[in-house]
Amino acid sequence: MSKPRRRKQKKQVKAELKLRQFAATELSDQLAAQHSAADLPRFMVDTVAGAYAPADAQLMIEGFGAAATRPVTLRANTLKETAEDIAAALDAAGIAHRPVAWYPDAFILPEAQVSDLWDLDIYRDGKIYLQSLSSMMPPLVLGAQAGEDILDMCAAPGGKTTQIAALTQGQAHLTACEMSIPRAEKLEANLHRQGAKKRARHAHRRTRARRILPL
Repeated sequence: MSKPRRRKQKKQVKAELKLRQFAATELSDQLAAQHSAADLPRFMVDTVAGAYAPADAQLMIEGFGAAATRPVTLRANTLKETAEDIAAALDAAGIAHRPVAWYPDAFILPEAQVSDLWDLDIYRDGKIYLQSLSSMMPPLVLGAQAGEDILDMCAAPGGKTTQIAALTQGQAHLTACEMSIPRAEKLEANLHRQGAKKRARHAHRRTRARRILPL
């Protein structure tokens, strides 16, 4: 007896995404004339001015401008090196730095560019991790302890995951998840480079099935 044939499901076609467009206004003209909006495309300024209250739009444009001039920040990867050793390496390279009051492992480089670090051993060997100060806050607030199970649901490129590994000296049980395969590959590379590969496992979705890969 032959089995009944399965009906082929019709391919679902997603509707074309239509972005709301905003015309130039007096407010958007004022915002576009500010120095903080110099590198922003005009349609973006018009969108911010049209979608938000004037005070909020002003703050957003100022924030975009501040982000463009934000200094380089990094943290010492204490799985490999102490903050004191990183400070000494930066001094030897002639790179000015200052500490972060609320996080002894973090550094602000007020005069450096990211490219100034590329040839340093501390960069190539994964002894530092370039990371924004705001991104360093969640692991500190989490306060993970050795022996705890930690699940990072959106882990790539790995800054917070490797920071948790460093804060717990590799004694927490970490699982790092990433749905995008290219980003998952970046995550795995950073876990390896930071010396956290044996301290975490990494999960990603290849098709419909999610696999957890022990590292």
